[in-house]
Amino acid sequence: MTSGAAYRGNTYGLAAAFALLLVPVASAQITARGLIGPETLAPYGLEMAWSTTIAVDRGSDRVVDVTQHVSYNITQTIYEFTFDKQQYNFSERDLDPFGKVMGPDGAKKAAEKKWDQIKAEYAYQGLPEPTAPEIIARVVPEITLLATTQRGMVHSIDGNNGKTRWSTSVGKNRYPTTAAGGSDKLVAVVNGSTLHVLNANDGSFAWSRPLSGSPGAGPAVSDKLIFAPRINGAVELFKVDDHKRPAAIYKAFGRTMVQPVLSFNSVAWPSDEGHLYVGFANQQSVRFRIEAKQGIISQPFFSPAGKLFATSLDGYVYCIDEVRGEVLWRFTTGEPIDISPVAIGDVVYAITREHNMYAINIADASEKWVISGVGGFLSGTETRLYCTDVTGNMLVLESHSGAQLGQVGTSTMTLKMPNLQTDRIFLGQNTGLLQCIRQSNLKFPLVHYMAEGKRPVVPGAAPPGPGGVPAPGPGGVPAPMVPAVDPFGDPGAMPAPAPGPKPAAPPADPFG
Repeated sequence: MTSGAAYRGNTYGLAAAFALLLVPVASAQITARGLIGPETLAPYGLEMAWSTTIAVDRGSDRVVDVTQHVSYNITQTIYEFTFDKQQYNFSERDLDPFGKVMGPDGAKKAAEKKWDQIKAEYAYQGLPEPTAPEIIARVVPEITLLATTQRGMVHSIDGNNGKTRWSTSVGKNRYPTTAAGGSDKLVAVVNGSTLHVLNANDGSFAWSRPLSGSPGAGPAVSDKLIFAPRINGAVELFKVDDHKRPAAIYKAFGRTMVQPVLSFNSVAWPSDEGHLYVGFANQQSVRFRIEAKQGIISQPFFSPAGKLFATSLDGYVYCIDEVRGEVLWRFTTGEPIDISPVAIGDVVYAITREHNMYAINIADASEKWVISGVGGFLSGTETRLYCTDVTGNMLVLESHSGAQLGQVGTSTMTLKMPNLQTDRIFLGQNTGLLQCIRQSNLKFPLVHYMAEGKRPVVPGAAPPGPGGVPAPGPGGVPAPMVPAVDPFGDPGAMPAPAPGPKPAAPPADPFG
């Protein structure tokens, strides 16, 4: 299915551009520390969740990258209720009167005990018994921000409260350092052409390995594998529990300049020749390859419903089945796209190089709306989108219509982290200042891809066959290494199966 309306979109975008001129930019009230003040955030229902200062030598060092790891496994349960406009929270990690961790059951009992105390207080004052509020259990994942600097410093920051867990240096400070990748157990970063692996809990050294060439981007870390892309298109794989074995190598067409992205079961990375590769996150096998007409130079996006979205310089947004490798639809904007797409709820958003932002319904690839004047994505929820305009100011948009609710003057902020995973807004300065902004009604982070019951089901019981052929799909049909037909040809021909060229597949065990 091919969808899009370039001419209509340009007309809408022109009208939206004039509308943007009519909306005044709120002058950011900067605090003494250089933070955006509450007076600026409050009119838009925003507040500062936390702020921190990354330890950086301001005379000779700068923060170059901030990445995020959201844990699938490490979470905490928080019981909360609101009464008389006051919120009460009880975490399983809180300590009881005896200094012991309460755990989930203890946190629930603490919330119930607090409500009993409130009722007793009302009874003591002779007041009618208040209506009992709903005690809600919220599962909050552990979120880690990983900041790297020009001189090889790596900082681990708690994404929920802004506290620095640890900081350490890797390699030589005169060598360039890539963005970091993390898992629950390990953090990986490349300094020069050496992969350095640290323990995630305290930043202590785990092991290091030289790459066989110059790095193209930062590594990605799964539970069992580390994926290190090289600029020549190859991706080196290292086993987490046996790093001394020779690295497996996935070869790709073109250069690999984008950090690989992980889902629950898959890893994906593009090349500037327009090839998108998808493999198993914890098995040494490529699942399939998709080919666009022009380069893909932005990270793809995994959704909780088992779909993979990618954008390319040919102006298309691609929706791909993560397990089968089938292109479900493609949407044309008519303009090059070099920014990652993001799917929130039932809509995927894409920003073109011409600064037009498209909202596309995932179900049928129809255009929901398009606006102009958008320079980048910061974060979003199902009701709000937070983006930047072409001058670096923050736009507050209504997600259902694209209507602009306001602008905040953030053009002086040199650090703006695109957050594709949660609703938090991360802004700061490359000299080390970092602040987290949230909607006032969202005390706990919303994670876009951890919706309960929506993890993609991967038929992985059978191991990959010879030559890296993927495990059988539903009904025993093998998942294709490439789309069944050329998804970039005649859309009407897409249902008809036809063989296509296969990429060079690794052996069943590339480490053998």
